[in-house]
Amino acid sequence: VERLTKFKVGNYQNMIFKNNSFDACYGVETLSHATDLNKVVKEIYRVVKPSGTCVFFEYKIKNIEKMSERERYYYKLIKKRIFHEFFG
Repeated sequence: VERLTKFKVGNYQNMIFKNNSFDACYGVETLSHATDLNKVVKEIYRVVKPSGTCVFFEYKIKNIEKMSERERYYYKLIKKRIFHEFFG
């Protein structure tokens, strides 16, 4: 696996990758720690190809009623995209 992977340390609110760089992304308990969920989701959408897949497992995420309008917008986009990937 080492020869097939490269690890980069960075800030997922401001990624160094080009648009549409990845076929997929995966995260475990990361979104709940974001200081600005809006920026993170926007970056994820920017770097993952439109036909790509994102999977996140979160034990806790900010209550949707407490999210800003923009955070809710991106949250619903991710939720819709994940649902579509699994259930077509």
